Amino acid sequence: MAINLCNPSFGVTLSSSTVSTEGYELSNLLEKDMQQIGGGFMAERFIKPPIDIVFSFPFKIEIKEIFLDPSIGNQVSCGFEILTASSKGGELTEECDFQSIGKSPWNNSHKYSLYHFVNRRYRQRLDFRHHDHSQSHWTCATSKRLSLSLRHRYSQFLIQITHIKVKITRTHGGSIPCLRRLEIQGQPSYVCSPTEVNAFLDKVHTMFKQKDDEPNGVSENSSEISEPKTPDSSSPDEPVIPEEFRDPLTLNLMSLPVILPSGHTVDQTTLDKHTAAEAEWGRPPCDPFTGITFSKTSKPIPNLLLKSRVDKYLLEAGKEFHHLARTTLSASHDGRMAGPKAEVRGQRMPNESHLVQNPVGEASSRGKGLKPTKSVNLPKNVATSQAKGSFKNSKDGSAVRSRISEASSTMSHRTTVKRKAEG
Repeated sequence: MAINLCNPSFGVTLSSSTVSTEGYELSNLLEKDMQQIGGGFMAERFIKPPIDIVFSFPFKIEIKEIFLDPSIGNQVSCGFEILTASSKGGELTEECDFQSIGKSPWNNSHKYSLYHFVNRRYRQRLDFRHHDHSQSHWTCATSKRLSLSLRHRYSQFLIQITHIKVKITRTHGGSIPCLRRLEIQGQPSYVCSPTEVNAFLDKVHTMFKQKDDEPNGVSENSSEISEPKTPDSSSPDEPVIPEEFRDPLTLNLMSLPVILPSGHTVDQTTLDKHTAAEAEWGRPPCDPFTGITFSKTSKPIPNLLLKSRVDKYLLEAGKEFHHLARTTLSASHDGRMAGPKAEVRGQRMPNESHLVQNPVGEASSRGKGLKPTKSVNLPKNVATSQAKGSFKNSKDGSAVRSRISEASSTMSHRTTVKRKAEG
């Protein structure tokens, strides 16, 4: 049993050897309320691995395990190395001697969604009772887990440490170094004084007590805060859309969510409007959050998992969303999504098949400027037999053809005689 030590309440600080993307700062890796964390850490686009992320603690700790979630959107980190060091007072100086205690294999694939580094010599000394909260989150993500061991010939680099350096050594497909989530499970070291241990346990007890009191305690502040969180309370007939289904830019329901290279998810219509606005200024399509131009390796992709959840939500909501446009995807021959077709309930949008149903109108419109051709006056019996279109045998057909040729020659002869007479 252990507890996540990446919490600001324990006095942990972070530092890095690189700059981060706006909205993906290092502070997102620190747990804020023992359950919710930020969107993760991502370096700037021009940064290439390796990069270092250092966690510094004000007291010495003992590591049990480290969890790493390596991907944010299309950005995937696939090479990691864990190093530790110890210093007096927990200050990070140049004299700190970092030693490697674990690393991922060099031929590692990007298919793993979780990296789990374990200290198999860990011994539990403190009783956290029901405070072992983080384990439940990571036990669900076992489908693509890579478990690795933490070891060193000197045990002090596992049980008496004040600094932990997480080094991202490699990324997949030239993507940006990133970490969606990181947890360091452990406990205070056995060399810590009783005062430090008691202070640590008091903080743990206080944090979980606040968490347990939140659902039960109804205070004046909670009622005041709950009012602005429900802007639709004035119109009870208006359905409340979950936050994960809202477009972060328009706050509307996403009918076709797509994942941007920056990791954000927006609706396809919002992205199209942004692209059109950029085109008016002569700029190419780009990420609306970072302004980085799309390329073959960095472009939006459909968020199919979120799309399925949105469709399920709309089906369960029923008549509350009858006024919203629905979007269906058609698959191409290679299995990719060919594109959306907008459809409003009870009314289908016109498509190519509807436009091709009446080609006569198009032909008649094109022929308005043409002069009508002169009709040929055939003998009555010939025209009648041709209109019926029934020839009993080949002899009748040849007879008709011969009579048509005779009539044509007669007409041409009459025309010639008439011209000579006029001349």
